[in-house]
Amino acid sequence: MIVQWLVLLCLSKDLAFGAAIEDIPERVTYLVEFKKPAGDSIACREQQNSFLSEMKERGIWTKERVSFSRLVNAMSVEFSSKYLDSIANAPDVEKVWPVNTFTLNAGDIIQAIAQPGSSSLARLALSMTGIDKVRAKYGYTGSGIRIGVVDTGVDWSHPDLGGCFGEGCKIRYGFDFVGDEFGRRSPIPSPDGDPRDCHGHGTHVTGIIGAKGSDYSGIAPDATFGVYKIFGCKADTTNDEYIIQALEMAVRDEMDVINLSLGSPVPWGETLAAKAVNRAVSRGASVVVSFGNDGRAGLWTGGEPSVASDAIAVVSLEGNKVSDFSSWGPDFELNLKPDVGAPGRKIFSTWPVSKGEYALLSGTSMAAPHISGAVGLYIQGKGRRAPRQILERMLTTSDPIIDSSNGILAPVARQGGGMLNLPKAIESETLIRPVKIALNDTLHTASVRTITVTNEGSAAQTYTFAHSPSASVNGYLASGLLTTTPRLSPVYATVDFDKTSVTIEPGQSQRITVGIRPPTLPREQYWIYSGYIDIHQEQNDEIYHVPYLGISGDHNSLPILSDPKFPAILTQRTGNKLYNDQSQTVVSSLNENDAVVLLFRLTHPTQLINIRIWRVDGLRPRLQGYLTRRGFVGRSIDGEVQTLRWSGRIDNAAGQIVDEAESGATYQLVIEALKPFGSPRNSQDYDRWFSPRIFVD
Repeated sequence: MIVQWLVLLCLSKDLAFGAAIEDIPERVTYLVEFKKPAGDSIACREQQNSFLSEMKERGIWTKERVSFSRLVNAMSVEFSSKYLDSIANAPDVEKVWPVNTFTLNAGDIIQAIAQPGSSSLARLALSMTGIDKVRAKYGYTGSGIRIGVVDTGVDWSHPDLGGCFGEGCKIRYGFDFVGDEFGRRSPIPSPDGDPRDCHGHGTHVTGIIGAKGSDYSGIAPDATFGVYKIFGCKADTTNDEYIIQALEMAVRDEMDVINLSLGSPVPWGETLAAKAVNRAVSRGASVVVSFGNDGRAGLWTGGEPSVASDAIAVVSLEGNKVSDFSSWGPDFELNLKPDVGAPGRKIFSTWPVSKGEYALLSGTSMAAPHISGAVGLYIQGKGRRAPRQILERMLTTSDPIIDSSNGILAPVARQGGGMLNLPKAIESETLIRPVKIALNDTLHTASVRTITVTNEGSAAQTYTFAHSPSASVNGYLASGLLTTTPRLSPVYATVDFDKTSVTIEPGQSQRITVGIRPPTLPREQYWIYSGYIDIHQEQNDEIYHVPYLGISGDHNSLPILSDPKFPAILTQRTGNKLYNDQSQTVVSSLNENDAVVLLFRLTHPTQLINIRIWRVDGLRPRLQGYLTRRGFVGRSIDGEVQTLRWSGRIDNAAGQIVDEAESGATYQLVIEALKPFGSPRNSQDYDRWFSPRIFVD
């Protein structure tokens, strides 16, 4: 698959990069983040107005689109790209972000119209996480809980979803931020107050959480919903401008839980959308996000916003295995993600009435709302607690999955804490911190850690400690390229405890020291090792789990540009012939009718990629400028090849035109991709590729 590369349009004091626009128009929409913290709408608005006034005084045309203040102090602003440098360095500005795109984390529709009796699959899914037991024992139904769904909208006319929208209805809150026609080919939004779904995904997600019908019930059937539509009927794209708007409205509407079954391939939790997610959590909403459906492409396929530090990142589990489509973690800074799992294959739920009323779908999009509904039941039973505490409780009480195909615990990078166990989470009287341990790679690890166990019960409890290792993972071929079928090995870390058991009085805590030594694995190979620290509460015979994950190898050594065929260039005049040897010379006029096309694949994600233009016909090469710069870029998957066309334009680092290629001159393109843990200011931290020489005739 050939994918046209999106040219970077971003500049900030701290290099806040992301996806952007293909051909640079005169006026582009950016997200401008300001220095004052979010939360005080008056103070944020004053700073934003000050910025707009300053731009007007300086003769810089700007057009405000949307103002944010509840979760992030930012605005989406339209202005000419030639003013990027000036705006990024304005006194009130923290960063300037491009507008990043997101897609649904949805699998294929297994059966568009479910047959009679298919609802039994829904009951099976509830039993896998103990939700059926919670509802039978405690009668929890989500009553009094508000759950937000950021998605394609909802068919609120469906009888199982209340049949109405607004005050007094099950779907009480909501908004359409984009309109039915919004999509890749129609990017102009037409917002309105009715979040009616014309696709189906959002209706399915909402039904999983809280449908209430005669033959089918969601997890929290008495919950009240807010549905925030950010996809059009085709549901082929959205962006973080609409995601942030939806999150802010959901927080305004006092949603207790917010579900996002969407994502991007970027495995870093540092974007503006991720900041908004974390801020929503700090404001009291549990934010549940699907981890992604690119598991068949191998490692490093989970992306933001699920990798936001405070999001609950959800994978799809089925029986005693992880769904093959469910993405692999960890994030690319080796933070432990995903968090928990839930059923995600062949999930029965509501579907738009006009399309058949019910459907079976697969994907992490279906697993995330299972968790969202469960969080709603947890809040009903335990009261409104800090969302981070809910994540902590659910992670340590989940049950790690033993892969039925090999009898080994599935890797933490694949399943997180394992399958949700809601009864155990609700009934737990033990608090454990930290709830997960990220060990980094073998060059940077701190292998001795402390775990604190608190007895929240009314009687003394005795705890014993053990280690349950999971399979080590090698996701690479002998060539160094990622494989679509990572190799598992029963080679494990060694874990030592400073004590074998402790007795803790009610309301008291004790610390245990844990030493985790990496397994002995080939030094020249890159392995992910992981497992669980098991904490056994003897009186109730409950076992709690703290997942850990580390790297055997040097994360910084991973190559970014290692595909044997790419990078390469071709010229319009020579057709599809690829040139990738820097000793070669190609000839081009470097104009709109005779351009050079750069093709490349990223073996691994990178936080920053520069494509520089050097003039090489003198005694020494001279840097002329940039073809583009871009940051927070996910790895190439599913055979995709990124392409970038050069017709002679030379930019500076801000994306401003500074020159044109000269006839009779010779140039060379140089790709620089920042390695993991690398510093943008250290030239040794880049993986580089030098193109063939390009003579301009």
